[in-house]
Amino acid sequence: MKRCPTCKRTFEDDSLAYCLDDGSPLVAETGPDSQPTLVSPSPSPAVQFPPTQSEIYQPAVSSFGAAPQRRVWPWVLGGLLVFFFFVIVIVVVIAIPQIVKKSQNSNRVVVNVPTPEPSETSSPKAEQSTSPGEAPTDEDVVQTQLTDLEKRWTQANIDGDKAALEEILADEYSGGDPPHNKRQYIDELKPDTAVKSWELEDLSVDLDGERATMTGYLKQVTTGGNEVYSFTDEFVWRDGRWQATGSRTVRVK
Repeated sequence: MKRCPTCKRTFEDDSLAYCLDDGSPLVAETGPDSQPTLVSPSPSPAVQFPPTQSEIYQPAVSSFGAAPQRRVWPWVLGGLLVFFFFVIVIVVVIAIPQIVKKSQNSNRVVVNVPTPEPSETSSPKAEQSTSPGEAPTDEDVVQTQLTDLEKRWTQANIDGDKAALEEILADEYSGGDPPHNKRQYIDELKPDTAVKSWELEDLSVDLDGERATMTGYLKQVTTGGNEVYSFTDEFVWRDGRWQATGSRTVRVK
C-alpha cells in the first residue's frame, strides 16, 4: 500500500508512483512504527535539441578511405583510335578505285591514225594493184595509174617543178629532139608562162609485164593560140611505182 504525504490519501495499487490528486510522489506504508519511505521521483528525460545543419549534411566517411576516381584517358584514347580507323577505311575505299583506273589507263596505248586527205586517196582501180614489189597486171588499173602520172608530168613541165620530175623520170630516161637525158631535162626546165590551160585526150596503154607504153594527145591553150601534140611515153615498174624511161612528142597542130 502507498500513501500520499501531501493529501494523506492511500493507494492499494503498489504500481502507482504519484498521487492521482496532486501528483505528489507516493510512499509505501510497511507498518505503524516504520518511517515513511520516500519515493524519489524518476528523473525527467533529458531535453534533446534538433540536430544542426552541419550535423544533418555531414558526409559519411568510408572506413576504407576516399572512393577512387575513374580514369578518363583510356576512353579518350579508344575513341581516337576508332575515329582514325574509320578515316583510313574511307580513304582506302575512295583511293583504290582511282588507283586501279589510273593503272588501267596507263597500260592502254592510244594510237592516233591520221585520216588520209582526199587527194591522197587512190582511185578504186589503183587500189586493185598488187604488192609494191610486183607490177600490176590489169590494163585498166595500169591505164588509171599512168593517166594520173601523165597529168603530174604535164603540170610539172608547165610549173617548172624539178622535184616532181626527179620522181617521175627514171635514171636512164632519154627523150626529146635532140635527145637529152634526165639530168639535162631537169636542169634546162623552166616554167612555161604561155600556157593558159591544157587537157589530155585519147589515151591508151599497151602493157607488157613490167613495162608499159602510153599514147595520146596533149591540147594546150597558150597566149599564141591552140596547140596539139601527139606523144608516146614509155614506162617501167620500179620501186613500187611507174617511172618514165623515154618520150617522143610531135606537134600536129
